[in-house]
Amino acid sequence: DRFAEYIYGDCYNREAGIVKLEFPYQQRDEGMIIRDNYPMYQYFCKANPGWRDGDELVSLIDLRERNWKAIARRALHWNPVNA
Repeated sequence: DRFAEYIYGDCYNREAGIVKLEFPYQQRDEGMIIRDNYPMYQYFCKANPGWRDGDELVSLIDLRERNWKAIARRALHWNPVNA
């Protein structure tokens, strides 16, 4: 909570654990939704009911490439010109 409040200030709701950004990410393609068969679908819909409006759950992760799974590293380095 302290980290989220420091980074997001008043945009962070401590009780909900959700960040409501002033200029949130908006889903552009209705076809790109969470798959109904995704194992965590129900959890995320309950934990963040406003995700379609750009609300975000706070997450603390280390984004250094060495911590990524192979599929994520391939996506990071994917070049559509060479595909």
